[in-house]
Amino acid sequence: MIFKYASEINLDSPDLSTLDPILSKICTELGIFPKSIAHTKNHLRREAAGFKVLRDIKIPVRDGNFVLADVYLPLDHRKRYPVLLSCTIYGRRTICSGPNLDDVKDIAAFERVEDDWHSTPAGMDIEVPDNRIWTGDWTRQRGFENIATFNTFSYVPNGYAMVKIDPRGVSQTPGARGVPGQLESDYFDAVEWAAEQSWSDGSSALVGSSYGANTQWSVATMKPKGLKCFVPYASVYI
Repeated sequence: MIFKYASEINLDSPDLSTLDPILSKICTELGIFPKSIAHTKNHLRREAAGFKVLRDIKIPVRDGNFVLADVYLPLDHRKRYPVLLSCTIYGRRTICSGPNLDDVKDIAAFERVEDDWHSTPAGMDIEVPDNRIWTGDWTRQRGFENIATFNTFSYVPNGYAMVKIDPRGVSQTPGARGVPGQLESDYFDAVEWAAEQSWSDGSSALVGSSYGANTQWSVATMKPKGLKCFVPYASVYI
């Protein structure tokens, strides 16, 4: 679909209304209604790069609860892919945290943040929806899509699936943060869940920096099914 209308789409146009007739044609063919211009631009940007995202997937954990994750997949459904997993307290959306899933305006605000991150230069501040989590200078950098994880645009188009997890008490994942051993066991369960999915080739790696690195060590020692390696950097342990 993106290739059919590519010549008509200018994502850098300062007048977003120029996208309206094109988006209307695309959505009519797809039978969907976009939530916002930014939402649609983000979808088209991923499609052009060769992947998609499944938002707010509930990953079951051993005590009957769940953690929420976004799953990024290459568009070729005939293949299975190695899986890169990350889990941090900063949240799985660009730049950080995540929307209130019962608030359409909040969801739209996070779509706008993602679009702004991709369509504005480094050094320009991005307005995040609120101050629910520390962002610091991350609103001005363009090196990392979100704090302490790997970039989807760097890896998913090159044949990886990515699973970005919000642990309990972060964004919309229910529960409380800081319960001893809970994040590690939930992360372990998520790795084993990923190994069983239809899009997974059964192998996985833990990835991320800082907090996203520190969470990896204890999970790796538990040896979940399918885990082949872990990639911590800027960690307190090394």
